[in-house]
Amino acid sequence: MPDLDDGTDDIFEDLGTNIGLGSSSGTSIRKRKQYSDDTKRAVYAMLLEGSVQGHLPEGVSLHVSLAMDVSLRCVQRIWNEGQKGGGIHAVVNKRVGHCGRKRI
Repeated sequence: MPDLDDGTDDIFEDLGTNIGLGSSSGTSIRKRKQYSDDTKRAVYAMLLEGSVQGHLPEGVSLHVSLAMDVSLRCVQRIWNEGQKGGGIHAVVNKRVGHCGRKRI
């Protein structure tokens, strides 16, 4: 009887490798990135340089996002925090005192 190889065995073998529990590849696990204060200040400074009379022209936030390797949504959030909260000092992390175990 001739051996018919239609390639379906390879497909099932490939699927089996991705299904494994405890896989260390981490392709489906998304961890939230928390940027340092220096990075956030640098992003805000670049946005201030590109702003015109307190407003961002179209495409500036995308340009900063690509230049600093930060997501576009994070760049927009940093800009809004700086505008609402009082400039470059408002874009720092607010984790201090709000993470870890509760102190008595």
